[in-house]
Amino acid sequence: MGAHVERDRFDDDEYAAFGQRLQESLSLLAGVLDRPGFGIGPRTMGAELEASFVGADGRVAPISAAVQKDLTDPRIVSELAKFNVEANLGHRPACGPALAELEAELTDVISLVDGAARAAGGRLVVAGIVPSITTEDLGPDAITDEARYRALENGLERMRGAPVNLRIDGAEPLALQARTVALEGASTSWQLHLRVDPSSFRDFFNAARLATVVTLAASGNAPFFCGHRLWQETRVALFKQAVDVRDGRWPAFPRVAFGEEWLGGGAYDLFEQAVRHHPPLIPSLSPSAPGEDVLDGGAPALDELRLHLGTIWSWVRPVYDPVEGGHLRLELRALPSGPTARDMAAGAALLLGLTLAFADSMEEVVNVVPFAGVRRDFYRAAKRGLDAELAWPDGWGGLRRVVARRLVEELLPVAQRGLDTAGFDPVDSAGRLAEVGERVASRRTGAAWILARAAEHEQRYGRAEALRRTTLDYVAHASEGSPVHTWSVR
Repeated sequence: MGAHVERDRFDDDEYAAFGQRLQESLSLLAGVLDRPGFGIGPRTMGAELEASFVGADGRVAPISAAVQKDLTDPRIVSELAKFNVEANLGHRPACGPALAELEAELTDVISLVDGAARAAGGRLVVAGIVPSITTEDLGPDAITDEARYRALENGLERMRGAPVNLRIDGAEPLALQARTVALEGASTSWQLHLRVDPSSFRDFFNAARLATVVTLAASGNAPFFCGHRLWQETRVALFKQAVDVRDGRWPAFPRVAFGEEWLGGGAYDLFEQAVRHHPPLIPSLSPSAPGEDVLDGGAPALDELRLHLGTIWSWVRPVYDPVEGGHLRLELRALPSGPTARDMAAGAALLLGLTLAFADSMEEVVNVVPFAGVRRDFYRAAKRGLDAELAWPDGWGGLRRVVARRLVEELLPVAQRGLDTAGFDPVDSAGRLAEVGERVASRRTGAAWILARAAEHEQRYGRAEALRRTTLDYVAHASEGSPVHTWSVR
């Protein structure tokens, strides 16, 4: 988001000009997508890792600038909060040893950044939400001092005109009020990118949302926020509300959403809806008008459209990339970061495998499964994790209710077939899916471990101290690299 954002405030004329450029960009995009051969090529994958820093006391520490100053690796960049960091992993063919390569690069990046954090007096925490985080950590001063983040803050304030009233239910419901986007910095994710041909985009997009529900249920890693026990993946509720701008003046479409319906057309429809449903947040104009800045291969940059999509955080997001002739990607955004590289590679295997497998049968699925039910199940999976009861096709044209942990076990062979058909190394992918199976059988997700460890500490200490100690324990276990289902609770 905001590669060319150099200012943090804009006037009404700039908002109007940006809106006009979005319309021009849509017209150009329609022509690009109609070009014979556009975006056709080998399927590739990439990933982004967001994480946080804590100090020796187990509380979040604003040391990102010091860590980046110590590192020269271009993969490591800033994120919204001063205690956040992001790593952009390389893209690679989505086949063969890709999952092993992904884990190896993750391991390298985590070690690299944690080493720099140690030198700055802290540690890296790869978790959906740092268990010990408090409201005191999330004031305006927590926002990274860069124009794009200040512009985001100002853009949200312009639209909202009022504080955020955050309300999350759960075992210990939370209600708080805040005026800053720093709340978003509390949530960090593990995002996968998958390049797909435009002709199959619809089926892959729909398949990815269905696969996301299942994978999220097995991946919860954020059960606490501001001292309250909430969802298995509280980040889903937190992120949605932290950037919500609906106040009666704007269309009733959240900027963080799972979607309203199955995609019935093509990729263009998603970009058009993004422009039609969501007013611009950051109207930073590119020096070149749409169509004037054309990259090698003849694809227009469409800077304004890409910036606008970067301020709409759909859990499965369409990406237009003009590089190397241009292509389309799916950005799979719903999984939390952590606990370890092995856990994240295993989650990637399940999500990618199911997406690849489901894409071949999505036309049949959309006729049987109401999208509203899939959307409800997405939030059920975030709230209850492996204990969520989900609706799933029964193979006879109807639906059945099944507990998520049973459904994951049933679908592991389906994920394996999807990976095998795409040409992933079968031994490697089988090992990773087996780790998902072991996680499910033990019912030990990251969230389950955090809850158990915190409960153990809370028998001797108060909640705040228990969460601080749990955070430090989490860091110690994660640094060993073993998957979370093997971690001891005591």
